[in-house]
Amino acid sequence: MFELKLVPKLLIGFLAVVVPILCIESISIFELNQIEKPVSDLQINTVSLQKALELNDLTTDIQYYDEVLTQSARNYAFT
Repeated sequence: MFELKLVPKLLIGFLAVVVPILCIESISIFELNQIEKPVSDLQINTVSLQKALELNDLTTDIQYYDEVLTQSARNYAFT
């Protein structure tokens, strides 16, 4: 086998370290971009869920006051 000088040895060693790191980095960036959309959708869905909960609370209040007024009207009609 032939003898390599110092510079080619260092270059081969450097490439042996850098190439796997670049592969892992590119895969990681791709995966992070895939995760970004559901996370940003989560914020939008949280806002819409909060609005729906507020409307549900208002609906419950309206049903309660409707029942109270209906019962009051019935009691007044019977007296």
